[in-house]
Amino acid sequence: IAKKQGVFSAPELMVQLTIDAFGSSAFGVDMSAMSGPESSLGRCFLREIDFAHREFIKNQSARPWRRLMWWDTDVQRARLASDRLVELGLQIIEHARRSKSENPEDQLCGVMETLLSFPYPSDKDRAVAVKTFLTGGYDTTGYTLAWTLYELARNPAEQAALALELQQSEANQLPPRLGWVVNESMRLWPVVAGGGGRQLSKDIITPSKILIKKGTVVSLPFFSTYRQPWISEADRFIPDRWRDDAPQLAELRKMFNPFSRGRRNCIGQTHALITVKTVLAHLIRNYQWSVAKEPTPDFFLTLKPDGLCLRVESRPQ
Repeated sequence: IAKKQGVFSAPELMVQLTIDAFGSSAFGVDMSAMSGPESSLGRCFLREIDFAHREFIKNQSARPWRRLMWWDTDVQRARLASDRLVELGLQIIEHARRSKSENPEDQLCGVMETLLSFPYPSDKDRAVAVKTFLTGGYDTTGYTLAWTLYELARNPAEQAALALELQQSEANQLPPRLGWVVNESMRLWPVVAGGGGRQLSKDIITPSKILIKKGTVVSLPFFSTYRQPWISEADRFIPDRWRDDAPQLAELRKMFNPFSRGRRNCIGQTHALITVKTVLAHLIRNYQWSVAKEPTPDFFLTLKPDGLCLRVESRPQ
């Protein structure tokens, strides 16, 4: 794409890249979502998860009676998709076992090592865990990459500053500015924009003296929380607000929890952040980015930069 100074769909390509990265780093398997045939594991996953999400989450959350409509072709197709996703998980597990058998001295990827050693009742339960890991991370991580590239593309000075620090850093080191850029992107465009729900374990009295009783389910919408008026120029992309000497850093850190906190936080957050930073380091160090088509923020489960197209070309070294 870069050789032709081409334009591409950022959310689509970044989601495919994320699936390939997760397959390789977490499971030790080639998913081939970016460039493989329609029969590849990655392409199959994307196809089946789309059918499952559309019916089970979008349709049935609004019309729960559809769960009983076994004759409906969309319901039937979604159930088939769910079965196929489990079968895909079984294929990934079998691939890992075969690799371990053929190369007993090689160490499996961390996630797969844990899945194989944990005493699940059956391999089907392991396959469901594989499906859950992929489902929970493929679009959140992919869209975070797309939103970050978008902000860097429309803020060329910030893009140039990050590229310079990356080029001046050792290949295996990531400069602090990369972390600032990722934090600022997740602040402006938190992919889990609606936040997470929690049931209170005790009565809470808010600063405005409002009593919220124990057992109440509360939700903290990240999108509005991260753009509160007290934040300086809250709607602007300013990575330097995350510097160690930034005046609002303490308050920002206290507010900022894009992966949630506590016992129910995101189990894959470390893996997701490593993926985002590693991919961005390569993309910004080697390529220049500009916006070819502005996105429309679209929220369904995750905040997607719908329609975002970026133009990419090789960066002069």
